[in-house]
Amino acid sequence: EPGAFEPWCPVRHVTAEYPPTLLLHGDEDTDVPYAQSVQMAGALARAEVEHEFITIAGGGHGFERDMADQPVVQDAVARVVAFLSRQLASN
Repeated sequence: EPGAFEPWCPVRHVTAEYPPTLLLHGDEDTDVPYAQSVQMAGALARAEVEHEFITIAGGGHGFERDMADQPVVQDAVARVVAFLSRQLASN
């Protein structure tokens, strides 16, 4: 039943009051479709919710330790820290 999970589907419940949101997703994730983060980022933008959507090009579901030295991962980590720092500073 497609509607069974409707109450727990975040993209369907975004409003202007939604909290600031950070999305981090590998575009080759085989566990959670990348398109779901694209849809969520769109919903957040339409509601004018502060958000950041970080894509790990070629990334799968999660990070492997051997990826830590890759520039795309280092950039993503820096962006995550900056986002969290902004949020903590504003509260």
